[in-house]
Amino acid sequence: MNKKGLATYDMFHIIIFTIFVGLFTVNLVMFFDAKSNDISTIPSFTHEQILISRILYSPSCFMYYDQTSGRTITGMIDINKFTQERFEGCMLSRDPKITMKLSLTKNNEILETLGAPDFIKKTKSYRKELYNVNVKDRNDNIINAELIIEIQNDKYKTSNSVMEKVLGVI
Repeated sequence: MNKKGLATYDMFHIIIFTIFVGLFTVNLVMFFDAKSNDISTIPSFTHEQILISRILYSPSCFMYYDQTSGRTITGMIDINKFTQERFEGCMLSRDPKITMKLSLTKNNEILETLGAPDFIKKTKSYRKELYNVNVKDRNDNIINAELIIEIQNDKYKTSNSVMEKVLGVI
């Protein structure tokens, strides 16, 4: 091959190599950018769901703990644990913008109510959930009841937000 042909041959390889490196770099940047976005996207009501799970399943909150079997019976509330002091201790690490109110009812009659004194359910960030539970009362009888959990989250008060649509407030 002559010198002119050799220079063209080298130029062709340099162009192909440059295109390959450029595409590789673009893909690498897009990969890490996508990973960083996935990490930072957390649903806005995750903290509320964690608090609800703590209320419904944690023996350190309101669930009945059977001493003989050594197990927590989920879905059964110990009425002796259903106090304002335990509620405040259970919600100790919570976000101050989230306020909750718990009502234990049977046949639409309120048995016990706990919650934050500043709870107002007229805000746009209000939602209410109902759970059927068993309650071990002070006489060790088991009764069927409803646990109403009312949540107000002042972080998400923007009108027509996605949060409100998901929660069904609008």
